[in-house]
Amino acid sequence: MNSKDFFLSINKQLLLKTNNILSFSSKEEERIFNFRNGIRAAILGASRSNEIEFFEELQKFYETTNVPLLSMESHLILCKNFIRNKEIFICLNYLNTKLKHKAFSSEQSFWELVIRNLTSSVNGTFENSRYKFDIFIKIALRLFIKRGYEPFHLIFKYVLNHTKETVSICWSSRNMGTIIQATCLPQMQAPVMTHIWKAYSFLTEMKAAPELYEVILFQNIISTSTSFFHHRDYHSFFQYLYRRIPINTIYRESFRSNETLFEVYLINPKIFELIDYKQLNEEYLKVFNLSTWSSSRIGEFSSFLIKKIFKEYGISVFFAKAHVAKNLTTNEKTWLNDVLLGKNLVYSANLPFRLSKKVAHEFNTHSYDPSEQLSSISVTEALVRTALFTEVQDMAFAAVIARKIRNFSESEFWIKTMCLLYRNGLRASTNKLNELYDYIHYQVYQLERKIDFTRKKISNLVQESDQWHVAIQFAKVKKGLQLKRLPDFNIKPYFLERNNCRYVIKQLKTNYELAIEGGQMKHCVFTYTYVCLNGGSYIFSLREITNNMGGKKTTEITLITIEVNNNRITQKLGERNRQCNQLENNLIEEWAKKNQLTL
Repeated sequence: MNSKDFFLSINKQLLLKTNNILSFSSKEEERIFNFRNGIRAAILGASRSNEIEFFEELQKFYETTNVPLLSMESHLILCKNFIRNKEIFICLNYLNTKLKHKAFSSEQSFWELVIRNLTSSVNGTFENSRYKFDIFIKIALRLFIKRGYEPFHLIFKYVLNHTKETVSICWSSRNMGTIIQATCLPQMQAPVMTHIWKAYSFLTEMKAAPELYEVILFQNIISTSTSFFHHRDYHSFFQYLYRRIPINTIYRESFRSNETLFEVYLINPKIFELIDYKQLNEEYLKVFNLSTWSSSRIGEFSSFLIKKIFKEYGISVFFAKAHVAKNLTTNEKTWLNDVLLGKNLVYSANLPFRLSKKVAHEFNTHSYDPSEQLSSISVTEALVRTALFTEVQDMAFAAVIARKIRNFSESEFWIKTMCLLYRNGLRASTNKLNELYDYIHYQVYQLERKIDFTRKKISNLVQESDQWHVAIQFAKVKKGLQLKRLPDFNIKPYFLERNNCRYVIKQLKTNYELAIEGGQMKHCVFTYTYVCLNGGSYIFSLREITNNMGGKKTTEITLITIEVNNNRITQKLGERNRQCNQLENNLIEEWAKKNQLTL
């Protein structure tokens, strides 16, 4: 009699009369008896409810299935699940019935994995959970019979217990926890998993490492809310891609990063044929393979390939960067679709200014220094910057002016005006350039004055700007000020500490607060009421917190005024528009990182 049969014999007798004294013909029989009573003692130590009923169900389960005798730990887990939900044995019986002809279904370690990872909700029923068992069965029949089940612990964890917490644990175990925000994951749906089989078959054909199956599983699971995954061409594209690149690059990809490639493929699949994949793979390995793996490297191959494809097809690197980062606006997506289809960008709709073929060519063929922070530059800003550079051949000047424009519908004016002023001597290094820009903006867009800039000397403009700044100082604008509430950026005041000093960065939410800030700092932030209401800007103030009256009262001393536009810090200036010192820069950088703002 084997261990399982003897366990059933003892269990049956003990259920009939729990104090029955049994005799044993071998140490193994005595061990099984002690094993069964040890399980009972552990169950009674945790809960005295349902003890008899559990052992009765366990008896039926062992008698009707080919599941071998499990460990004590598995019995205790099984009991806890049974107390929570009595349908746990129905679930196990269903799995056994569907898999009973497979060799692994009679292995103890297989069922240990199943039971360890199978949980049932208190009110859950077998029918409500049946879809996840069907998914698990399909995976087992397609994968475990060829690869064995030992390498696939993540599949047991997720499919049998598809909780958000489990996903987070699984990814963390691979040091990839930053990829997925578990709180945002949708629950897995059965139809989604049916799309995985083509990927599984392909990986088997390519003789991929077992771990890749799990990576693909997770990539597909997290895409449940993404329509691209259900697209009929997605898996064909997936195979097209991974037949041409090293199969192990899947480790460095995710569904999101593959999606950036697939979006391009849907618009114009022929441009993928422009690439010499052998050369591409050599360049990729040369650039990336020597660096240490980290979660931040997810998607690096897709990014690398997008840049190569766009370059070969004559599409701007700014489009490549923004497409990979998914930072394209609605208009910018339309422009990208146009150029992917072979159209000239100059004919696209809703451009920020009248684009010449010369500027379009310069924009699309721009070569850049890898250290240049292009990711913080939008496609629209890059277009304006290119137009300015094409006219003045001074990238520093073009970059400064393009960065200052808050409303790109004004681009035509600023390109024309700043190119005129450049010819009159204006430069990026010109003293009081910020003040001059604000002065011109106020005169043209708030007072609606028409100024002939062809006749303006820079020295005269600076003088007028100085006079205007003096005129709007707090003392002269406070009288009769009508309160206006400004849009809220929804960032709470942020407190920092450095060198035993306390600081806070907070938003100024009314024009009255701007007036006070401008009066204290002797600059023109009060006039930014207009750009806050109409140009998408938000004004923040960095302040030092000091204690007065023995620490019972605090005072805030304003240090730096900060402008944020399009999730980027466009200005950070102190009293009389001085530049930030190192400490102030460090404080603002920490705040920006915390709130996902670019500098």
